[in-house]
Amino acid sequence: MSSVVISSVPPSTRKPGTYLEINTRGAKAGLPVSADKVVLIGHKRPTGTAVPAVPVQVFSVEEARAAAGMGTPLALMVQALIEQSPYLAEVWLCCLQEAGGGAVAVGSITFTASSLQAGTLTVQIGRHAVQVTVAATDASTAIATAVTQAINEQGWLPFSAAVDGVDLTKVNLTARCKGTHGNAWVLRTEYTATGLSTLIVQPTSGAGDATIATALTAIYPADFDIVVSEWSDATALAALADHTEALMGPMEARPCIALAGVVGALGTVTTLTASINSGAVGCPYMRGSRTHPVEIAAAVAAAFASESDRARPLNGNTLKPVVPPDSLANYLSRTEQESCLANGAMPLEVVNGKSTIVRTVSTYVTNSLGDADDTLLDLQTLRVLFYVQYALRVKFREALQGAKLADDAKTPNTTDPAKMRALAIGWCLQMETELGYLENVEANKDRFVFERDASVSGRVNARIPADIVDGLHVFAAAIDLIL
Repeated sequence: MSSVVISSVPPSTRKPGTYLEINTRGAKAGLPVSADKVVLIGHKRPTGTAVPAVPVQVFSVEEARAAAGMGTPLALMVQALIEQSPYLAEVWLCCLQEAGGGAVAVGSITFTASSLQAGTLTVQIGRHAVQVTVAATDASTAIATAVTQAINEQGWLPFSAAVDGVDLTKVNLTARCKGTHGNAWVLRTEYTATGLSTLIVQPTSGAGDATIATALTAIYPADFDIVVSEWSDATALAALADHTEALMGPMEARPCIALAGVVGALGTVTTLTASINSGAVGCPYMRGSRTHPVEIAAAVAAAFASESDRARPLNGNTLKPVVPPDSLANYLSRTEQESCLANGAMPLEVVNGKSTIVRTVSTYVTNSLGDADDTLLDLQTLRVLFYVQYALRVKFREALQGAKLADDAKTPNTTDPAKMRALAIGWCLQMETELGYLENVEANKDRFVFERDASVSGRVNARIPADIVDGLHVFAAAIDLIL
């Protein structure tokens, strides 16, 4: 039988003519391209235009502020994301209404002027700075009023300001959005001259978060590669782990990784991350940074999404929005970094005055038996496996659509396990030679097993080895002295 099959010109056609069918199947011999889609989940203010629990795509910081509301963690996450990498393929938000019983975080700054010299006052709310020019004749009350005005003119900041009703030298700062995230903002002041002192009360009392499960349910039907969460408590991280686990299975095959910035003492953080134990969840950590944890997570997400090579380590990548700790005492020591890496926290460090990634580890630390396991230590491992899964699914679906199955295919539109095996080996070789995702494909050819199911007609079962290319993390050498 001929190997040429013209499907749209029936054999019964008798009218003379030239009939040319256009066939695009198999036109693309290369592997499919997969650009990362990022979704950020968190609170919205009542002023935000986004419909709660309905993902919406945004293309700029301004759109994010309109959708989620000015000063929300989501808007600030988008700002950090775009600052880190302005050319991401797709950025989405999934906003939830503030919890009904939630409370805003509040802090304050009290100013005292004595023998004041003229200078510039900088008020830092996290990494975001507001500057006020101070004259030598300004009273403390005038400085408080000027600071209040300067902060409120920047409506995108996470806090609004008001002069205290009793102490006119005191500025009360109120988070624009309810929730526990407000407690993680750091207030700081700097003055270029002398004679001005400040008393800072760091924000507290933020309480009541929306239920993360609502957001995860909303995004479940969609295909997102990276999920970034405003929430990073144990309940939220466990929900993220369950979400990623459900999506990476063969029935869904829409895998993703999740990121959430963590804050607190080292021991508290490592206890939390180790308890999550998921190869698809990562928790960036930088002790003492004024950059909010949600902004840190967004910056790391942008670093992932902007790297086209999913196997490439991000070690040493600079995170532009992440401000180094003000105090050297907060820099993570080598021992502390090793503790993070062994317990599922993703440490950041300062190199040449810039915040960088040490290693993008996941929270996976033990296997199902509770034994230490580094199989899924790096998030890149699953990221590469996810692409292998995606590429094989796309290529098999394209090659086998409408195919018949035989033990030994002899006719067009018919396949068999041997042909399917040959296709899989060929595509894996492409992933080795073109992408550098796999290695030793030729050496592992005997481990490609394709066989018809003995009980279910029309089904082929297979095993496909995937020897992932490792990231280079450690180089060790001995230097021998020769005299």
